[in-house]
Amino acid sequence: MNITKEIKRIEEDPTYQGEDLDLMECLENGYLFTYQGDIFQVFYRENKGYTFAWTCGPIEYDKWMKRALDDAGISEEEFEAMIDLDKAGTITRYFGFLELTGFEYTPDITLEEVVTEIKKHKKEMKK
Repeated sequence: MNITKEIKRIEEDPTYQGEDLDLMECLENGYLFTYQGDIFQVFYRENKGYTFAWTCGPIEYDKWMKRALDDAGISEEEFEAMIDLDKAGTITRYFGFLELTGFEYTPDITLEEVVTEIKKHKKEMKK
């Protein structure tokens, strides 16, 4: 796999949007990004590799999120009107991304495995 080529393909997909335009920046710095309807965050830990976390599908309001919204000064109605990337950012700033995912994550993998996982989610969404 040509990792640079695969990262470029993801960036060029119209469903890709990140807290940084450059996917590699998102991967290296733990920034949130969305691709094919899911939100992802990748954490890098020296000598451990990457931890890959994701949400599945759209983010809908749940009562447990209220403290994060209150902290951000956002009403439930405003939250519902936001795009998923902004919803994830609001929740993540208060609770953390892993809480938003329901603790769905894969720890200690390589960058190549991260890209494979991102692509795998795309294929699963088409099913």
